[in-house]
Amino acid sequence: LANNDMALLENWPTDFNFDVTGLYNIDYAVVPQSQTREVIPGARVKNKGFLDQTGVTLYVSVSGPGTANLSGASFTSSPGQIDSLRTSSGFTPSALGTYTFDYAIQQSQTDDLPTNNAAQSTLEVSDCVWAQDNGALTSSVSAAGDNVEEQVELGNYFDVANDGSTLYGIAVAIDESTTPGVLIYGVVYDIDNNLVATTVDDHEVQASELSGTGESNWIVLELEDPLPLDAGTAYMVMVGNYGGADLVHFGTSGYSVPQVSLINYPNIAAPTFFYVTKTPMVRALISEGCMGVGIHEANADLGTVSAWPNPFAQDARIAFDLANTTNVTLELR
Repeated sequence: LANNDMALLENWPTDFNFDVTGLYNIDYAVVPQSQTREVIPGARVKNKGFLDQTGVTLYVSVSGPGTANLSGASFTSSPGQIDSLRTSSGFTPSALGTYTFDYAIQQSQTDDLPTNNAAQSTLEVSDCVWAQDNGALTSSVSAAGDNVEEQVELGNYFDVANDGSTLYGIAVAIDESTTPGVLIYGVVYDIDNNLVATTVDDHEVQASELSGTGESNWIVLELEDPLPLDAGTAYMVMVGNYGGADLVHFGTSGYSVPQVSLINYPNIAAPTFFYVTKTPMVRALISEGCMGVGIHEANADLGTVSAWPNPFAQDARIAFDLANTTNVTLELR
């Protein structure tokens, strides 16, 4: 072992701790602009060397649409000592875009193994998307064990910081191992597991909508009634299917701390909710602008309107019928 070796073991943008604060201050990969709040970065560090390390300090540099240079209090670390650190002040990522957080642990001594002194994370501020997942499918979760053919729902909690947001829909990525033709639906539960919103219709999963490793083909499910979100509470946003031999394999990306991502078997004896540690690719959409294609024709009644795929990928086909012959202007926004 080296004489002088401080190691940065883990880093996080907030001090979320379910046992202490419940669901307040969950870590997100993407947060809507209307739900941004101050983040106070932290890290877990260990003295892996033989000698005491003095002047040990956590530094966090933020870059992106906004910038900040943050640091924590200095201290002395004994050999084998593990500490959880926070910066002395925070940063509010209020502008749209992706923020990069660069973490570094430094001490008065010259570190013999500096390669374990740094880490990096990102946070995206979006106009309407709210997500815990990292955005690219790495694995999947499905009904399992004694409940393998049961109706199942999978999703994440979203902790509402500010009033004024409304939930319009749910986005989900489904793994390519799923058999096309299965039905999925969306539901929202409040903190007491009461059902507070459902999607308009069941959605039949198409082969073109499935996601392979590294992909994220989002299926958008519209709520029957938009749901106003109350500050100071949390909502469980889930996507489910009705069970049977053809399993739905829900995409996952990243890892969740206990209690923030759940699987629910609605038809089994209580308890029906259990936490999962793989982050479901289930996202909350809090603007109509995130609901895929919007087609507006002010002066005449439209007949059938369809767009595929929805939401758009590289290209899409829009088909519609008009009640009368007229000139048409198509505007994409």
